[in-house]
Amino acid sequence: MGDKKAIPLWSCAFVGLQLMGCAHHHEIYNKVIVITGASSGFGKGVAQRLAAQGVHVVVAARRTALIEELARETGNPAIAVTTDVSNEDVVERLARTTIAQFGRVEAGDSIITTVI
Repeated sequence: MGDKKAIPLWSCAFVGLQLMGCAHHHEIYNKVIVITGASSGFGKGVAQRLAAQGVHVVVAARRTALIEELARETGNPAIAVTTDVSNEDVVERLARTTIAQFGRVEAGDSIITTVI
């Protein structure tokens, strides 16, 4: 693409969460994106917006009931995985569970991680 610098996919989500008008919308449709800290606040909002744009979200946080409810509410294929990101084994389980469910996890800038 010439001299243009690639804009990270996540930048659309972080700038006002306005993905509908985002030039990258076609790049995120049907992607599998893991969102940590998704039980409330910013992480929950990102998960809701991404799911509304056709992203398959994997919502991860320590509060199981909240992320299970969020996964049900998205209306898009989504899973909830109870995760404590301070535990490496649990994070590996998150990755394995995601791959088992969706067959892949998007790499690089497509992974959105929030800490609440």
